[in-house]
Amino acid sequence: MNNYKPLVSIMIPTYNQETYVERALKSALSQNYDNLEIVVSDDCSSDNTEKIVKKYLNNGNIHYFRNETNLGRVENYHKTLYERAKGDYVLNLDGDDELIDNNFISDSIELLRKFESFPNLVVACKRTNNEETLKYNLHQIEEEFRSISGVDFVLGLLYKYKFSHLTTLYLREKALDINFYRSPIISSDMESLLRLALGGNVLLYNKVVGQWNYVGNNESQTIDIDKSIQNLDWIRSVAKNLKKHVSTFELLVWTIKMKYFYTNGIFNQLKVNNTQKFHIWSTLFKSGLFFFLFAHQVVYLKKRVWNFLRLCINQV
Repeated sequence: MNNYKPLVSIMIPTYNQETYVERALKSALSQNYDNLEIVVSDDCSSDNTEKIVKKYLNNGNIHYFRNETNLGRVENYHKTLYERAKGDYVLNLDGDDELIDNNFISDSIELLRKFESFPNLVVACKRTNNEETLKYNLHQIEEEFRSISGVDFVLGLLYKYKFSHLTTLYLREKALDINFYRSPIISSDMESLLRLALGGNVLLYNKVVGQWNYVGNNESQTIDIDKSIQNLDWIRSVAKNLKKHVSTFELLVWTIKMKYFYTNGIFNQLKVNNTQKFHIWSTLFKSGLFFFLFAHQVVYLKKRVWNFLRLCINQV
């Protein structure tokens, strides 16, 4: 076990991200773990992505693939994992992601050596860079790392434990077994990783090791109302697997919490979209999400009333 040194694949699927893809590539090359391959899957970019990556191909650990046609984000994930990555463990960096801890993979493997039965996932933490501020997301635990069941991880998701595709190291073989990246939605990564978590244990690593660069046109941030609603399908899919492990009441509470959290983005769209409000409300009514949007509206109005009252009190 002390000599355990599995091959790790860092996947970098990218499309027209010339501004950031070199940072992703350099951060992967900076990892001090030596049994590593870096797999760049260029989804037929029309910018300088290919030229940028080819500067680094003298490094034997880097493999560059260019799709003949544009597959789309999720299909590019799928093709890279199933046909190009060879590692025992996989880490995915989108072209606008980067690792900020050179020890992340070596430290993760060192932690995994402590377990006779390897966790399916190592889930570390990230920060978001929106070019003005840095936002940090940490697990709500006191220790630097903790092993928990996948069921506990899913039940505590978002409110206690954080999820980030770019800071999650996962077992490739088990991912292949459960048809990873199968759903054509924005949160296909979350849907896949949570299903994998439910099949074993999760090693929480309470350290910020990666950065997501918010550039204003990231696909996960530029979805329309219909895609936003379709994206909530990940909740139904994960709930179907979770119901095997928890009571009906626990499943109901979890589902409500997830839908409330993820409809906040839809509610924010509703506040600024004056041209399609009727379409948005009718779509929400048909989708059964009207209750959650109403709850957000109540909370929003409550905050506005409270802020107004506080302003009045301060002026007295």
